[in-house]
Amino acid sequence: INYGLAFLSLRGYTALQPPFFMKKELMGKTAELADYDDVLYKIIEDKDQPELDKYLIATSEQPISAFHKGQNIDKKDFPIRYVGTSSCFRREAGSSGRDIRGIFRVHQFEKIEQFVLTEPGKSWEEQENMIAMCGEFYQSLGIPYRTVAIVSG
Repeated sequence: INYGLAFLSLRGYTALQPPFFMKKELMGKTAELADYDDVLYKIIEDKDQPELDKYLIATSEQPISAFHKGQNIDKKDFPIRYVGTSSCFRREAGSSGRDIRGIFRVHQFEKIEQFVLTEPGKSWEEQENMIAMCGEFYQSLGIPYRTVAIVSG
């Protein structure tokens, strides 16, 4: 984790360690709660006030995406690059992962990830930069890797 943070910080990323909990309102803006409610850990503060519910984060991207909520960011300030580090919490749902041999899912794990805010016209360029950064990271460790394009959604 420390090496990854240092690696990305030296390349212009700002380190953020977001909180573990997100308010339901904010989590609903970053994740389709109806689709993910069975894999997210929910904290119910008051059963009569569901708007007070909170969720444990499944990835640091979730709270980072809410970091600039309500702000107008000047175009000249883009790109804004973050390296998020956090504990991540995920429940196993149903038979999810049963067919994935060799991969062991745990309910809590640590990770770092890149998160970039940019103008729409530069998003593909930033995506390519993040992929290249991953490659440089693995090369710096002497770990062989390959990039695979997959369809999601």
